[in-house]
Amino acid sequence: DTTGNQSQAEIAISVLNTSHLLILSTSTTSGYIKAFSDGSQVAVGTFPSLAIGTGSDLKLNRAILSFDTSGIPADAEVSHAFLVITHASSCAPANCHYGDPWTNNNNLVIDITSGYFGSENSIDTSDWGEFNGSDATVASIASIDSFTNGVQQSSNFSLAGVQAINRTGITQFRLRFSDIHQEAAYIFIDGGISSSLYIFYDTTPPTVSITAPADNATVQDNVTLSANASDESGIAQVVFFLDGTEICTVTEEPYS
Repeated sequence: DTTGNQSQAEIAISVLNTSHLLILSTSTTSGYIKAFSDGSQVAVGTFPSLAIGTGSDLKLNRAILSFDTSGIPADAEVSHAFLVITHASSCAPANCHYGDPWTNNNNLVIDITSGYFGSENSIDTSDWGEFNGSDATVASIASIDSFTNGVQQSSNFSLAGVQAINRTGITQFRLRFSDIHQEAAYIFIDGGISSSLYIFYDTTPPTVSITAPADNATVQDNVTLSANASDESGIAQVVFFLDGTEICTVTEEPYS
């Protein structure tokens, strides 16, 4: 205080033993393609910025973002991941956005492919894929809300999306709107290395112990198996094995 008296307060905090990778998109295999909803008259976009949504020609524009994800440590357990994209600020001769492609509950969704949607050398027409994204390793792993400023973060990837990240090379993401607009409504995002992929992981394995039956117990007939499991990143599932054969998977407590 003003007279020189001192006191001390203490708090306890827990810091997760997690690390993360920030990976910038690869410009040579990022771009956009457009086609009608049936996949016809597909073409590769020519603007430096990447279009997403329904263009003035009523074709559906989809952006492809590529990332080298081979730097994830081999022993890492990925807990979550997401994309960050940047709204383009200069799109001449086009507008950087037109209309609102998020209207009528239209969603900007992300498909993932472990490797390449099409060519490994450049963006090509095969990257447009199927209307519902069924050609991807996993479709609709996350969504992106409309921009409130120049940068927008996706939701966390689904578990299947996290598991589809390629640990030995390129992972590609396709950004598309889930429904069809009957009139032009689109945005442009920055291309090149302006998009970012965040991957969070830890390298400390979970702890697990069998709580029933007891060690060296003699049992017969129906037997209940129980376990305790914990991890700083949370537990996705506990799998029970008998003589090396999986017999049961439990995804929430109690693990029994």
